[in-house]
Amino acid sequence: METKQPIEWLENKHADPAVNSAAVQNLFPAGISRRAREFHRQIPGYNMTPLKNLYRLADMIGLGGIWVKDESMRLSLGSFKVLGGSFAIYRYILSRLGVQGDMTYEELTSPATRAKLGDLVFAAATDGNHGRGVAWAARQLGFKSIIYVHKFTSEARISAIERNGA
Repeated sequence: METKQPIEWLENKHADPAVNSAAVQNLFPAGISRRAREFHRQIPGYNMTPLKNLYRLADMIGLGGIWVKDESMRLSLGSFKVLGGSFAIYRYILSRLGVQGDMTYEELTSPATRAKLGDLVFAAATDGNHGRGVAWAARQLGFKSIIYVHKFTSEARISAIERNGA
């Protein structure tokens, strides 16, 4: 009797081995992950993502271990998408202010910074979590947001976006 393997591993023959391409360097310049992490750590309520051990699944498929990130409690939004949206807003604000380095979250949310920026409105198109994250981040920084959704977006997702200030 043949034992069936629970997983069949396949090589992705379309993967681009050029990880140090000009496009990658442009999109992900050296130090960008450190800067993002330093920014996110300053957001009130931010915590490192806990890792959950899926030891039974790992044992079942013959691996030494499987760990997954549990984003269910991420800043009360249940999604990592708030991190990208908040960092994009932060980078835009730095650019708008002409700041070459970084700002602390305290500086970013100060009345002086808010007065320099005026009334900004951030916009995003989404099917749910990304837009909710952008709306949340804009509201945390004292700005408005407009989130565009397609006509098949569920009312629950639209309500969640609205509850976060869009």
